[in-house]
Amino acid sequence: MKRCPECRRDYYDETLLYCLDDGTRLLDGPSAAEPGTAASGYLSEEFPTALFTDSSKDSETAQTAVLPSADSNFLGSPNKSGAALHHASPKASLIAGAIGVIVVTALGIGSFLYYGKPWAKPVGSIAVMPFLNESGNAELEYLSDGMTESLIGSLSQIPDLNVKARSSVFRYKGTDRSTSEIGKELAVDAVLIGRIVQRGQELTLYVELVDAATENSLWTHSYNKVATNLVTIQTDIAKDVADKLQLRLTGTEQEKVEKNYSDNAEAYRLYLLGRFHWGKRTNADLYKAIDFYNGAAKLDPNYALAYAGLADAYAILPGYDQSVDSVETQMRSREYSLKALALDDESAEAHTSYAMTLQSLDLDYVRAEISFKRALELDPRNSRAHAFYGTLLMCLGRFPEAESHLLRSIELEPTSTTANRMYSAYLYVVGRLDESEKQARKTLEMDPAWQVGYFNLANVLQLQGRYSEAAESYARSREVHGDLAEAAAMREVFKTGGWRGFVLASEERKWIEGFRIRYVQATRFASIGEKDTALLMLEQAIDEREGFVSLIRVDPRLESLRGDPRFDELVKKAGFRN
Repeated sequence: MKRCPECRRDYYDETLLYCLDDGTRLLDGPSAAEPGTAASGYLSEEFPTALFTDSSKDSETAQTAVLPSADSNFLGSPNKSGAALHHASPKASLIAGAIGVIVVTALGIGSFLYYGKPWAKPVGSIAVMPFLNESGNAELEYLSDGMTESLIGSLSQIPDLNVKARSSVFRYKGTDRSTSEIGKELAVDAVLIGRIVQRGQELTLYVELVDAATENSLWTHSYNKVATNLVTIQTDIAKDVADKLQLRLTGTEQEKVEKNYSDNAEAYRLYLLGRFHWGKRTNADLYKAIDFYNGAAKLDPNYALAYAGLADAYAILPGYDQSVDSVETQMRSREYSLKALALDDESAEAHTSYAMTLQSLDLDYVRAEISFKRALELDPRNSRAHAFYGTLLMCLGRFPEAESHLLRSIELEPTSTTANRMYSAYLYVVGRLDESEKQARKTLEMDPAWQVGYFNLANVLQLQGRYSEAAESYARSREVHGDLAEAAAMREVFKTGGWRGFVLASEERKWIEGFRIRYVQATRFASIGEKDTALLMLEQAIDEREGFVSLIRVDPRLESLRGDPRFDELVKKAGFRN
């Protein structure tokens, strides 16, 4: 029989090593005798007998040691009744105290080394929290963020470990939420926290794995590297975490976890800077990201991740800077994604970016689907690949499949504004307008200052015929962007000219980025019955390869154009042959 020294629960299964309630190491408990007798496995109520093993032998060799209770010590302090346990000389007390420390330490170390992990519950899910930058230098924020993201990527290669995505964990950055709160909200077994300290050229990374339910520390370690040798640090941590969780990896899986894409420390640093600015998703930051990715690729021409980063940046650039040539930027995205694939054909991100250019630039939906499937074959938990593949399937009219992938994307990254916005668009495409509006508003709650979120909400309101609210949503998009004068002008135009006056004025004044996109403007003109203008804008959008044109066959905002032979020809021109 065994007993938990913390909760006093008894266990009759001799194969159990740890308490199922709190994970504490089990001790020999009372058998036939009563507690407090030598035969019971407890020499007294205050001094439990610990059982630990000699890991150098094949069979377990039970050893016992007297441990102090919480109410006593080895220096003759009173027990619960107030009577002295014993009177010892200072020298004897010191020796006894030292023995106690040694025994406790040996128990912990022996347990850890023999069993490989000091907790009972298996860890099947983990959240890597944004590392704290304790260097005192705000300019190194990219490093703490980049190391976090790289570690998430490495751990995500472990098949039996559910690793929360970047968007799910970065929303906790700068908060003081407890690990138990975070663990409960993210539904994970463990939370990995870390902090980075840099002194001169030396960088120290402190990492701790914490049980999300109990907040007990499961494992701690520190990694010391010079600033010029940071390439392997996240793979070292990922390997150690896998070892401590006793996750059995195949040779191929081990290679993925420990994979280094570049041995050039400066190229790696520039790549992390690129990821840092890419994640900010502003016009200026995207150009900074492109500069850093180019710098990394120049230092290491075989750096596949740098080219994949360039492909990602150019793929989304037209959505943030309407002054760029959409065809040119997408051609660059394709060029860099193919370069990344030539260096590493197993990059799910590169396959995803390549698929996006096949869809929007080449209007080749068959090959685009092949590339999306390949990306998901390589990384089934890639939320971005699921979201964009789901959107392609929606454009093809394969709605049940589309919804499955879009929901999977949200499941993987519940707080991704992009994934949630795409699902809202799917809902209005299939006519579920009330659900679409609810999803659009939920997305805005995640980021109330997200301009694209207000465009998405306006689409739903327009389809519902709620034009005043649609115009207000556009005005809000400018307000949160800081363009108060434009927002006021838009409200005034709608007040005097209604929805028709609003649409006509938007084309004339080129108020906002969303109205500069030909496809988007075509949907507005279709809503006010201006068919000729709408059809002309759609043709321009196809010629310019705007990213929205593959929606043309299923977009309910273009319903008034259907049946017109000119529209049918445009659908064919957009790549749909049947």
